Amino acid sequence: MFDDVEFIFVNDGSTDHTLNYIKKFEREDDRVVVIDKPNEGVSKARNDALDVARGEYVYFLDPDDFIDASWCEEMYVLASKYHADILIFNFYNIVNGIKHFCLTNIPVGVYNLENILMFVDYLPITPKLYRREIIKNVRFNTNIKVGEVFDFFIGVLLNTHRIYVTDRFYYNYVRHIDSATKNLNMNVDLSIVDTLYSIDERVRKSECKIVTSKCFVYSVCKLLNGFVFNKYVKVVALGKARDLVDYVYTDSLVRKYIKERVRMTSWSSPAKYYFMLLYVSPKLLYFILRSCLRLKFIK
Repeated sequence: MFDDVEFIFVNDGSTDHTLNYIKKFEREDDRVVVIDKPNEGVSKARNDALDVARGEYVYFLDPDDFIDASWCEEMYVLASKYHADILIFNFYNIVNGIKHFCLTNIPVGVYNLENILMFVDYLPITPKLYRREIIKNVRFNTNIKVGEVFDFFIGVLLNTHRIYVTDRFYYNYVRHIDSATKNLNMNVDLSIVDTLYSIDERVRKSECKIVTSKCFVYSVCKLLNGFVFNKYVKVVALGKARDLVDYVYTDSLVRKYIKERVRMTSWSSPAKYYFMLLYVSPKLLYFILRSCLRLKFIK
């Protein structure tokens, strides 16, 4: 049993018996710290935990997700051995009880900021272990509603000198999906534009010029598409999605990143033409993708 660990539970305004359970843990184990607060969102809850954290490394675990008993010690041993500011690992995506393997697709090894940006096409949007020292001046942006983890990661990455990537699995991400449309919230997903501005502000203030990195631009565009096209194209008709598409893809900063994505992509890549059309006419691209899906289903 790994004893040199601190557990910080944040009760973010729960209305069930959660507080009673974690208070019991706190009474029985001096490694447990409980923060009881009104509901202010996950970003504020994480920030409150960071404010009281004393450990050498920090690891975030969301409700419903879980880890194996040995993983804290294993992660600490790896991070310490390689003097890592960030430990990147694989995770299990458990959807309706079925476990899927989610890989970073980054070779095992030690990286710095410059060579990881050169080596990978996309920054990993996966759980990570962080050295607390490098995140002491970085916090989650409480003004954004989606993509806050990636925004935080960019803030940390800009302060990072040493990254270690392992092929081990250290997170169980649990999802319950009843239907593709159940959790759609266009008003929330529109705020992906606010997230982009937050990310852009972080990188503009930094001395690290990752804004010119192909990996960074690709990752930002992937994030945008994840909350708009990839999320809605299969389930929402153009009439309902028009406001979302217009709002997101007519924004000047969004268009700037998409234009840069087009410039950086080879003519031999189909992605070049996808993003060119997305830049010129996002609604036309949406219509084409919807039509292709309908033809596929008819076949």
